[in-house]
Amino acid sequence: MRVRRLMIIVSTGALLTLVNLLGCGSDNESPSDTPTGILSYDEVLTWDCTSFGNSCQDVFDIEFSHGSIVSFRATETTDGSVLQIALYAPGVELGGVNLFTGDETELLCNLVNGCNNNVDGQRVDDFVIPTDGVYRLAITRSWAESCGHSGSYRLIIDSDTRFQEPDQSVDDEASPDVDTSCPDPLMSADFRTVRANY
Repeated sequence: MRVRRLMIIVSTGALLTLVNLLGCGSDNESPSDTPTGILSYDEVLTWDCTSFGNSCQDVFDIEFSHGSIVSFRATETTDGSVLQIALYAPGVELGGVNLFTGDETELLCNLVNGCNNNVDGQRVDDFVIPTDGVYRLAITRSWAESCGHSGSYRLIIDSDTRFQEPDQSVDDEASPDVDTSCPDPLMSADFRTVRANY
């Protein structure tokens, strides 16, 4: 009888072990299988260009995935601030080719006379990310077009796929001496080519 009872206990233990081994499923997925990052970023930020006597900028390093469709808005400016924006591909220095314009200018569209009349800021909708990597988004306060030397703005980034939360690598530093432009339509030839492929 004792032998039979021992066999039942051993058999039950083996069965439980087998169930545990076979029962590993979706509840035990590794952390690498879990989506990371965000789909939207919305933050109010400030500039103070007092020390420079010229345009200053904030720069955000953002990791995007190839093919992501992303909308960028820098809006709700205050204190007579007029802003211009640029997106630089991985490895491109600030002041290099801006993906929003296709050349070395920063995007400035719909400029209205009077610094207090440009609160809408700048926006680029449905931009297709051409390759994986860390991009640099520059938000520049134009010294020539703005009133005063400081102000704030609201930065909104929306994507159809997850991206890493922006890391502000430059805060109120003098911007490269670049011109501005507003492509017509609002996308460079490269932008149109990339967008047409998706």
